[in-house]
Amino acid sequence: MTLGEAPVAIVARSDLTASVRAQITGSDASDLQAIVELVASQLGAPLVALAVLHEEVYRYDVVSGGAPFGNPAPQALCQFATGRGLVEITDASKDPRTAALAAVDGREAAVRYYFSAPVVVRDEEVGRFCVFDMSPRTASPVEREAVRVLADAAGKILDRRLRVAAEDGEDGDAATRLEAAAAARADVDDLVAQAAHDLRSPLVTLAASLELIEDAVGAAPDSITGLLLSKAQGAVTRLNELVLGVLSLHAAQGVIRVVDADEVAAAARDDLDSQVRARNGRIRLEPLGQVHADPGQLHSVLLNLMGNGLKFNRPGVPPEVVVSAEHGRDGATLVVSDQGVGIPVEQREHVFELFARVGDASVAGFGIGLSTVARIVHGHGGSVDIDDGPGGLGTQVRVWLPHQREASAAS
Repeated sequence: MTLGEAPVAIVARSDLTASVRAQITGSDASDLQAIVELVASQLGAPLVALAVLHEEVYRYDVVSGGAPFGNPAPQALCQFATGRGLVEITDASKDPRTAALAAVDGREAAVRYYFSAPVVVRDEEVGRFCVFDMSPRTASPVEREAVRVLADAAGKILDRRLRVAAEDGEDGDAATRLEAAAAARADVDDLVAQAAHDLRSPLVTLAASLELIEDAVGAAPDSITGLLLSKAQGAVTRLNELVLGVLSLHAAQGVIRVVDADEVAAAARDDLDSQVRARNGRIRLEPLGQVHADPGQLHSVLLNLMGNGLKFNRPGVPPEVVVSAEHGRDGATLVVSDQGVGIPVEQREHVFELFARVGDASVAGFGIGLSTVARIVHGHGGSVDIDDGPGGLGTQVRVWLPHQREASAAS
């Protein structure tokens, strides 16, 4: 067992933990679920959960890799972590303090690895952000920092929710509640962006260190050392891409103006040239005309949509993406169509959620692209919808952008 730093906070009052748990179970927890899923994805952990200690029971209400569950404090691995900083148990079956727990010895589960970071609200620890594995392991410095930063973000999200609930109260009118909810979402956006930003520094350091090791060792690519270095560099690259993707959701504000959509689409197509050639595909641009948009953010929208059309093609069928436009009195609709695998009807309402993944799980990506599209389009006062592609094959995404006066575009 590796015990972490000195206690970062006392264990919270029961009324505070009750309020925190009510915020988790009594309202939309998709933002917290997204953070849990992110950690599970990046660490390759079969079970990640947000635990709250309430009435001597650890309640795991937000879970990746299983259903919500509870565990009495004397039987929980979290009992050895509460009140401390980062805590890691590399092999619970070999530690005398944990080996006889039902979750470890096989009576309920066979957990071997446990790592957690405190979730702090109002300077008190209300729970733990926990990683479980059925095999012994040791977290890398980047993994430790990722869990710490995201646990901190989860605590701040819960703190914002409590403040909004207190300000709103039971007697608040509908307009007040909507305003409070919008403020809470803005706070969450800021927190996620800050968490992603905080992860960039250790990633840059680790990437540079791996390059120095590679130069110093000079190992052949097919040697054990070379393969391990390649695997580590690949993991850093994937996490860096994820962090950059999250940061792209929070780009600086732009300015909406009349834009030549043909020029923007052509630039986005040029950026995808290597992917087009690698897949023997094609992107066909029909005349698009002028739209009201921030040009940089419109480029991001088209880049994401065209890129998806290339990635999610049917096996053995070269991808073809067509971009067209429809103009009306109130605005313009950009239409991106492909003949790929399509998106099931029952999943279409979820694909714009952060970290949502549908379709072929082997296709690289983190479920950020369509979230970026939705955020940008809604910031322009527009809308985005998904339908079947031409002839019922593939996917057609319709982006409506209203005509408007020049104004700031929400990022």
